[in-house]
Amino acid sequence: MANTLAGLDGLVFTGGIGEHAADIRQRVCDRLSWLGVSIDTAANVQGEQRIAAKGSPVDVLVTPTNEEVSIARHCRSLLRTGR
Repeated sequence: MANTLAGLDGLVFTGGIGEHAADIRQRVCDRLSWLGVSIDTAANVQGEQRIAAKGSPVDVLVTPTNEEVSIARHCRSLLRTGR
């Protein structure tokens, strides 16, 4: 997709691993360096919300999520529509 989009504007890590695994985030971003992805190692280790390195052309964020609430909302929506 990055090729089709001619690059990335941003990269978002979420969910259990995305929120809590600094090592995984680092390894993913290292492999995406060819797209301009660069992260601030200290911000990544500290679990800050914005972990892109200063001057990085790609914004990198860590966004908390509550997967159970999201699933419950989708189920409620489906039950209301009768599908």
